[in-house]
Amino acid sequence: MPDASISEYTKNCYKQLKITGYENQMSGTLRQGGGNTRKSIGDNTLQQCIEQLQQWEKNSNGKYEIELYRDFAPHSFGFAERTPDGRTGVVGGVLYHGRPDESYAVMLNPFHGWSIHT
Repeated sequence: MPDASISEYTKNCYKQLKITGYENQMSGTLRQGGGNTRKSIGDNTLQQCIEQLQQWEKNSNGKYEIELYRDFAPHSFGFAERTPDGRTGVVGGVLYHGRPDESYAVMLNPFHGWSIHT
């Protein structure tokens, strides 16, 4: 059973951004990536990425809603800007760069944590 802080973190992610498809798997990934992994490396980069996506959504003045969805890479997410009529804006990922890094993303300055890729 997840601890209360991890469960609360998952709830906050649901409140912050729209999570589409695979809700049960996403919840598990957020709990796992957002909690245990984040705590084990003393990291806040996932929260920073979520906050940055929230700001993008806010800056669009209602034009876009940010959707998070499951990514193939462990502890990682895809995201897309969506208009109310279903059109897509920027698409990218909130990728976890672990040890080993299984994100398959090129990083000029590798580090351990999450980052936004577009």
